Formats: sequence, structure tokens, C-alpha cells
Amino acid sequence: MEFFLTIVICTAINNQCVEVPIQEHDYRRTYKNHYECVNRGLNESLDILYTSKIFTQDEVENMELYPKFWCEKIIIPKEKPEPKPTI
Repeated sequence: MEFFLTIVICTAINNQCVEVPIQEHDYRRTYKNHYECVNRGLNESLDILYTSKIFTQDEVENMELYPKFWCEKIIIPKEKPEPKPTI
């Protein structure tokens, strides 16, 4: 089982959230366990909002932006081996 990370940036002004476009910040989306997913969600969401050049301090302040993320369990099916042809 793996976990899929989704990060969105929200505004407290009108309670809307949007996912950060990949061309702005491309983060890894799948993790082998919940611990890694939450750890990366915290780090990446802070990076997107505060240390990257996506948003300025004035934009964060004026739009009252905050990060939100969640980790969803996903089951990745194992590939079945192709049957050997019978002769």
C-alpha cells in the first residue's frame, strides 16, 4: 500500500483552495507509508508558500493564504506475469 499526497493552497478570504500547478512546483506524489507522506506534505506545503518564489509575502498576507494537504491510501496493483504460450 502506498499513499498519494495532494497539496493545495487556500485563501481564508473566500474559502477557496487550488492545487499548485506542476509547472510552478513539482513535488513527488506517492510515498511508501503514511509517515513519509505527512512529513513531505508538511515540508512541501511550507516550501510552496514560504520559501519558493511562487508567492510573495504581500500575496500571502493580502489573500490570507495557507497550505492544506492530505495523504490518501492507494493500492497499486501488482503486474501479473504474462502466461507462457502453450505449444
